[in-house]
Amino acid sequence: MTHEETDRRKLSAWLDAWRLDRALERGDEDPAAADAPADRRGAWRAREPDDAPPLRGLRTGEMLLLRPVTPLTARRPVYVAVLGASGTAGWWQVAPFGRFTTPATPDEIETGLPAQPLRVLCLWNEHAVSSRRLVTWAWRVGRIAKAALAAMRAAGDERRGPRLIHPLDPRQEYLDEERALWREWDRADRIAATETPAASAADPWEDAIAAEPPGSGYE
Repeated sequence: MTHEETDRRKLSAWLDAWRLDRALERGDEDPAAADAPADRRGAWRAREPDDAPPLRGLRTGEMLLLRPVTPLTARRPVYVAVLGASGTAGWWQVAPFGRFTTPATPDEIETGLPAQPLRVLCLWNEHAVSSRRLVTWAWRVGRIAKAALAAMRAAGDERRGPRLIHPLDPRQEYLDEERALWREWDRADRIAATETPAASAADPWEDAIAAEPPGSGYE
């Protein structure tokens, strides 16, 4: 199969998911909606770990579920992966997992993880996030081993989405919608900062939990 044929196959699969997503949002009487993936019908929302202990440390490879504190995170569960420390102390680079199980662009990667909401990592949408905010606005749901995360980031074309060329491609609309995640998050962060007392000089993230034994996959 040629690269062009592979791109067409991937794009066709992604467009099917996009159209179903749109039909569900409109509330269309679409027979296919009954077979929608569980993460699109809220099954994972019911599994939010409300009784999970507070985050006490953050490491590369952590997988987090963002609390519903913004319009987008209130509309659907948003899972993210911690890619590594940012250049600024107390900040981390974080990338969300995708809405669909098929990657939309070359900067979306098939992870190989079995859980449906974790099958695609959107590296194009990574963002620097304050560790102080994550401690109150996220739950820990697992961890990807560093080796597995590095393999995802170095994945070849076979695990990446199709190329995006045409300006009227519906994926352009999808990308615009997904960019709202961090715009909303940063705005909520600024609002929260004006409503809470100033943080002390001590960084609670310095009390990080001990490193886990090396492994593969996610924990």
